[in-house]
Amino acid sequence: MKFLSALAFGLVSFLPLAFAQPSPRPEISLIKSIDDLPLPYSTSDASEEGLPQEALRKLLDSGDFTVLSEAQVQEIFSTLENDSQARNQNAGGNCAVRRSYIQRYLRKKRIKSGSLYIECPSNHGRLRLIDQVTGRRFSFTNFHDVNIVAVPNGHQVLDVQFNSEPQTLSGYLAQIEASQKIKPLADRSSGDRDYCYWSIKK
Repeated sequence: MKFLSALAFGLVSFLPLAFAQPSPRPEISLIKSIDDLPLPYSTSDASEEGLPQEALRKLLDSGDFTVLSEAQVQEIFSTLENDSQARNQNAGGNCAVRRSYIQRYLRKKRIKSGSLYIECPSNHGRLRLIDQVTGRRFSFTNFHDVNIVAVPNGHQVLDVQFNSEPQTLSGYLAQIEASQKIKPLADRSSGDRDYCYWSIKK
């Protein structure tokens, strides 16, 4: 009888573990190439197609994020540069892991921030970025995921792995646009070919 009671207790204890759902692992970005060719020249601001004024206005009016001073953003970026979980020795395709880690770091400081998610659904994307650790040029084909915060006059992107300092949203999209056609996901058209699309999530 004691054996049956122990067996029943063991089964009841085991069932929640058996049916527990594991935490989803962040998706991995696909690397198309790593080369030493210089990146194309980029302008200081994105084109109207890459960052339409209407999309920018909606972002500025949303009020979803904590507004930080540019000095605060620079201080956060400098701290994260020396954090091995925010800037990896091997960049790989772990941008979503880094973005999630940085967003949790900001949340602990009571800072509401977001994710700038760039996706290339046709897998013809050429998201070319310079790794700040190795100096190598990475090209991604499916997506890139980075942190974005609000400042008084707009938004700044914290791509600690692939930039040496915070970038304005317009400037960040401009460096992507130098080698890849891009537009907001909200403006996606069935006639588009070989575009990448950006969106901002909380």
